[in-house]
Amino acid sequence: MGNQQQVVLGVIGSLLAYFIWGLLPLYWKLTEEVGALETLAHRVVWALLFMLILLIITRQLQATTKEIRLIFKKRKTAIAITAAAVFISINWFVFIFAVNSDRVIEASLGYYINPLMNVLLATVFLKEKLSRNEIIAVAFAFVGVVIMTVYYGYFPWAAFVLALSFCIYGLIKKLVPIGVLTGLTIEHC
Repeated sequence: MGNQQQVVLGVIGSLLAYFIWGLLPLYWKLTEEVGALETLAHRVVWALLFMLILLIITRQLQATTKEIRLIFKKRKTAIAITAAAVFISINWFVFIFAVNSDRVIEASLGYYINPLMNVLLATVFLKEKLSRNEIIAVAFAFVGVVIMTVYYGYFPWAAFVLALSFCIYGLIKKLVPIGVLTGLTIEHC
């Protein structure tokens, strides 16, 4: 497959993922009678089953199992990946709860706050430096989020929990050397 085909497939995949992500609140709303914790439990169980089937079909089960064993032999790595799983579970739970509690706008605000927190964590923990133009862009985004938060009328706790939990999850995943399939499998155990 040529480089241009990979780019096109990547763009199509990204658009499809964002389309599905945009429809997700409608799906979670249909499950509101079940409760956020039970819905999360179903998501974890069915996602783990999906991962196992995917690993079997792609013949990656043995390699992934071996990587999982190696990860849990290293205490620091095991704690980090377990923490990542906890943070993404918090994120999923709060998102489902927010949608089922008619706080979709608040949940959406969390995804505006998220990039700002990503920048903050990257500069603090990864020692990344921002250019002058990037600082100006972040400042404008920050002002926009402050205005949206004030306009919201009360402290949007779900938005901040969503943003913070996803940022910490992302930071851990950036710092812990682990395969994609292995990480996804562990997160659903």
